[in-house]
Amino acid sequence: MKYSDLNWRDQRKIKKVYKRYKYMMFYIAMRILEDDKLAKCTVRRAIIKLAKYVDKMEKVKSNKTKNFIKIVTEHIAIDLLINRNEE
Repeated sequence: MKYSDLNWRDQRKIKKVYKRYKYMMFYIAMRILEDDKLAKCTVRRAIIKLAKYVDKMEKVKSNKTKNFIKIVTEHIAIDLLINRNEE
């Protein structure tokens, strides 16, 4: 799914999610990866993944959304860590 495929409400919601949670996402990724570039990559990938599930997020400022974002970010960071260690 591309960002441009989202309707304007969903695009706006993803922008709000990014603005509100980007530092938390980066912190989670840095804690796992200990690499600045991979942490930034994790945040980008997480936002793309979250765009696929934007309709599942009721409110941007909710514990449910925050926890969902944490889980998605952690899983992507762990995947990148595993791939990095396999190389």
